[in-house]
Amino acid sequence: MTYSEIITDICARVNDPLKERLDDRAKDHFISAIYGIIDSGEYELDDIPAYYKVNQNLSFTDNEYSITGDNVYHILEVFPDPTIELAADDRLRIEMKDINIIGKMANNPELRPAAEDMFVYRVGNTLYSIDGDNASDYTGDIYMTYIENFDNDWNDSDDLSEKFSNKIIKRAINIASVALLKEDSL
Repeated sequence: MTYSEIITDICARVNDPLKERLDDRAKDHFISAIYGIIDSGEYELDDIPAYYKVNQNLSFTDNEYSITGDNVYHILEVFPDPTIELAADDRLRIEMKDINIIGKMANNPELRPAAEDMFVYRVGNTLYSIDGDNASDYTGDIYMTYIENFDNDWNDSDDLSEKFSNKIIKRAINIASVALLKEDSL
């Protein structure tokens, strides 16, 4: 389905089949609907094949890694190289942590990382790590799976079924149509 066909479908559902009044709003609502579906977690990775990415070169310098160049919308997971077999005393467990938990670590030692743990948290476009005693000895690659920000500059002729599953497209059309209908009736 092309971007133009999607927007035409949304506009037709709200009685503007020629896209004379609601074209731009339909585009905004469609994009918001896609982001809303991602934020809700109600999708499969196969639903967003063009935007599911892996970066295997995370290198925390002074416990920081900038994700600006990766254009990250949502981080799914950070993990050590799965192809390396580590000795029991070299193992590394990486956990994504909420910034609120990180803030409570100073007053609650039980929240701090164990020897083999690396806690990773995000502030803006930077990932920070807090390493347990043995975690800093790990020398293998660190991977990150994430959802990339959408272009939002699709051309009318772009086939969005190459970027999203039909299930997600149809659901986003429905969500966008309802939102636009509510907005237009005000």
